Amino acid sequence: MCINKLSEKIEYQFKDEALLRQALTHSSSSSVNYERLEFLGDAVLELFTSKWLFEKEPNMSEGSLTKLRAEMVCEESLYSFALHMGIGSYIILGKGEALNGGREKPSILADIVEAIIGAIFLDGGYDEAAKFVLKQNIYAYEMIKIGKIKSDYKSALQELLQKDGRNPELVYKEAGKEGSDHDPVFKTELYIKGELISEGKGRSKKNAEQNAAKAALNILNSKEQLHV
Repeated sequence: MCINKLSEKIEYQFKDEALLRQALTHSSSSSVNYERLEFLGDAVLELFTSKWLFEKEPNMSEGSLTKLRAEMVCEESLYSFALHMGIGSYIILGKGEALNGGREKPSILADIVEAIIGAIFLDGGYDEAAKFVLKQNIYAYEMIKIGKIKSDYKSALQELLQKDGRNPELVYKEAGKEGSDHDPVFKTELYIKGELISEGKGRSKKNAEQNAAKAALNILNSKEQLHV
């Protein structure tokens, strides 16, 4: 796959194309991979998104700004943006990860977006990186406003179960982890009134809990009545 075509999509031409190649390379393919660039891109993304929201929403409280920023930079928002940009087909994966559907994994696609931000920042500076982040911000903001992206599934589940004054008695229980130490996948079980309702996996314990809550919402919303 020619990564120059991706440069056209993101509307940035790298002076050092090795940076873009590194941003697209998963650890299953090479020790020189996107992980360090992801670390840098994460910081640039949060800084620019904070500034963008501060200017766009002058009357929004600090708490609301924090919540909205969290939704805009969460894994689901970045994953959705990666799909929108068609980034998956450009990822460089090891054979095993490719066979396991690595190009479609939300965690990998979200990480790649942050790595691309980091790569642009190193290659062209903050202003160039900000242009790419602006595309992500506008996309995520619109998707959140129309309800297509929602990251706080734990709060949504709590609110659903607290209708009519009920006490949901939610318990999130760690259920181990998979993968290597440098790329772990955490597992969480969700219990409601002592009954196992759903499970979730994620790159962090927090993401695993959110995914467990998301799965529970899907289960409960599919029922005509809640028996919890």
